[in-house]
Amino acid sequence: MQVANNSRVVVFQDCTIRIYLPEKPERLLVLIHGYKGDENSMWVFANGLNENYCIMAPRAPHQVSDGGFSWRPSEVDSLGQMSRESVLIQLSNLVEVIEGYSGSIGLNSKPFDMIGFSQGAALVYLIALNHPGLIEKAAILGGFSAGAGSETIKDKPLEGKHFFVAHGTRDDKVPLEQSKLMANLLERAGAKITYCQDDVGHKVSSRCLRAMKSYFTESHNPEERN
Repeated sequence: MQVANNSRVVVFQDCTIRIYLPEKPERLLVLIHGYKGDENSMWVFANGLNENYCIMAPRAPHQVSDGGFSWRPSEVDSLGQMSRESVLIQLSNLVEVIEGYSGSIGLNSKPFDMIGFSQGAALVYLIALNHPGLIEKAAILGGFSAGAGSETIKDKPLEGKHFFVAHGTRDDKVPLEQSKLMANLLERAGAKITYCQDDVGHKVSSRCLRAMKSYFTESHNPEERN
């Protein structure tokens, strides 16, 4: 089912959100877009998943001068450079929107699942470290690690969690080494990782997309990263 065709756009706490609400919502899935994306960018990743997912795709707050939106202020040049203060503020605001809107429609959002791409994947990684009780499953696609959370790794806040990580070996925007470093940090924090890499650029290959959908739809034991 093409869930994007059955979604609608709402504004909640000054945040634009595209929302898909099934007749019998069972779980919440949050889609976090990358740099220059918006609330419409991530829906290809949701097609074919559990039809009873309530799906929420928020738009990032910072408009980019040549189009799209960003989870960081536009004056910061590097995709990976976000100050600790701005990261924590953004995480807090995003979590507040997710929980607030879910509550407004009578949906218990805890714990929820997430899919993030690129800059959005970095946010998913940070939410997992800073708010481990909020996330059940997460797919981190074309992502990288960022600050404001790595200091908690030694406490293994992600013990018992299982994440999916995918990256392209020819990614010229986020080097493959960044993804492997992030996966290693997640493992050090206690998480199990299913890792998929393929010979593509800054995108998700069809093989990794199928693997991601299996991760969300199948009940299986966590796999160790190769």
